[in-house]
Amino acid sequence: MTERPWPYALGIDEAAEFCGLSRSMLLKLVIAGSAPSPITVKGSRTSRAPGRKLWLRKALEEWLDELAGRGASGSTDDGGWSKPRSEGSHALRSSGSRAR
Repeated sequence: MTERPWPYALGIDEAAEFCGLSRSMLLKLVIAGSAPSPITVKGSRTSRAPGRKLWLRKALEEWLDELAGRGASGSTDDGGWSKPRSEGSHALRSSGSRAR
């Protein structure tokens, strides 16, 4: 089964899933000014709908990189998350199989 690529712009549910957050947590972080704000895509001129809020995937990626200590400079300081495990650990072996 292949994974679908993430679209350029994400609705609230997709944006939250992309970030690994609940919908309510993402909205709390946006309101607090910690997470990127969505853009509003307006409907037709005759529509009374307020428009759809969408998060740009790139803005979310940059925000997550910043939180991980990578920043816009491309630094790879990830807080130790990518350090290799010892031989005796339960890390995936290089057999080509992936966890599902």
